[in-house]
Amino acid sequence: MKKKTTKRKAKTRGAPTQPSVFEQLGFDTAEAAALERKSVLYAKVVKMAHAHDLTQKKLASLLGITQPHVSQLLGGKISRFSVEKLIEFAERLGADVEIVVRKKAS
Repeated sequence: MKKKTTKRKAKTRGAPTQPSVFEQLGFDTAEAAALERKSVLYAKVVKMAHAHDLTQKKLASLLGITQPHVSQLLGGKISRFSVEKLIEFAERLGADVEIVVRKKAS
């Protein structure tokens, strides 16, 4: 299966950057970045869950959680699920999850 890649716009050196929505809400830069990563992961999990076109009960069985938890997941209750749990869900939905750590651009 071919891996889908997402391209991000390159930042122009020296150009001012807009603060993220989480920074605008008052979170510090590190916490804002963590929340951004979690929200991207969450959105991908929900998209994959919808693509399976299962009932909430069958999706619950696949994810290893209860139907009320599926309802919370699909209903946007992102704070109820850890990044680790979202990674587990992505894997159960057939994703190959890879974590990449690299040096920040200067």
